[in-house]
Order: sequence, then C-alpha cells, then structure tokens
Amino acid sequence: MRTITVPEFLTDQELVATVQQLVDNDRSNLIGLLVHLGELDERKLYLEAAKPSMFAYCVEVLRMSEGTTFKRIAAARVARRFPIILEMIATGEMHLSGLSLLAKHLTEANHLDVLARGRNKSKREIEKLTAQLCPQPDTAPFTNKQGTRCTAACGLEFHHEVPFGLGGEHRVENIRLLCKPHNLAQARQDYGAEEIEQRIRESRPPERTVDPIAFPGEGATASRSRGSRQRLIP
Repeated sequence: MRTITVPEFLTDQELVATVQQLVDNDRSNLIGLLVHLGELDERKLYLEAAKPSMFAYCVEVLRMSEGTTFKRIAAARVARRFPIILEMIATGEMHLSGLSLLAKHLTEANHLDVLARGRNKSKREIEKLTAQLCPQPDTAPFTNKQGTRCTAACGLEFHHEVPFGLGGEHRVENIRLLCKPHNLAQARQDYGAEEIEQRIRESRPPERTVDPIAFPGEGATASRSRGSRQRLIP
C-alpha cells in the first residue's frame, strides 16, 4: 500500500504551497495522460486488449469512471487536432468539463476564437457559450438543414443538446424532443458510433436456449429431432 503523509503538522503557508504544487503536478500528469490516450486511441490498441472501443478500454482496463472517461477521451481527441488546448489545461485556463462541451464545436477556422471565449469560464458559462455557437429551437423535433421538420408525432425522446454524459444538465434550455432514430443518430455523433453500438449490444438480453421437450415413449434422440419430424398421414 502507498504511504500517505497526513499534512496536519504543516504550517499554513506550507500547506497552501503544497496544495498548489499538487495541483500543478496533477495538471502536468493530466496532459501526459491525454497525449498518450490520444496516441493509443489513434493506434486502436484497445483492440489488442479485446475491447471494442476506447471507452470500454478506459472503463474496464484502466478502471476510470464513465464520466471521467467521456471527458478524457473527448479532450484527448480534440487536443490532437488543436495542441493549444494542452497549454490551456497546463495553466488552468481550461478544464475538462468545459472542454468536453466545446469539443464538437471546434473547427480549424474558429478554434482560437472559441477557446479564447471559453478561457477561465465556469461550466455553466461554457454551456451558455455552446448554446450561442449552435442555437437550437426550443423543444421542437429535429429539422434538417433545409428546415423540413421531422414528421414523427409520437414516441418522442428527450435529447440533451449538451450530452448528459459530457456534463450536460437536465434543464429546459438543454433539452429538446427527437424521434428515436434521430436521437440515436445524434448520440452516435456526440459519443462516437463505436461507443453507441457497444452500449446497444450490452443492453440486449442474452439469448435464451430452450431445452428439448421429451415426449412419452420417446428417447433423447427422438425428442431432439421431433421438431424436424414429418407428420405421417394414415
């Protein structure tokens, strides 16, 4: 077991300095982790561990929590595209909760401006920023780019505009109604197709096997083949 020193004998100044050093170390370690996770993801090494997705690898092999995994994978992937993000994490100007919300809105053309607007912002402030970046109709069903509204009128599902798994909240301004197919399509975009397909597979009930029925006077071989036996007509 690791030995943990209880800091009760530190002076106030020493305690403050130690906590600051631990925070700095934590950020440094986080940056290293994101860089390596991104490379592992790019090489798809989770397949060699017999895992179907990066998410499954992080949760089942690295023992990360699901919420932490979503945020770190999102951060690792977007940081490979825009390395300036690593500098912002190192200085504390950007946290993973906020970055996971901004990730899908970042492009080559806008990332510097969007990241600057998200600098030193709280999660709630970044939620407002993402709403400005991608305004949505209140709670009406999904429309396409031409403005044609989905015709589904029943079986609608609640959709979190900022995904719940990435820190989105159950607030009216973050929720709209989508039909099941559109909700599933949006989930694949938010979380990745591999992750959603894996969750669908895990949610399916296991296949049931039915033992053959033995009928009076029949042996085991006869009972196994009864389903294929032709009916004799006298």
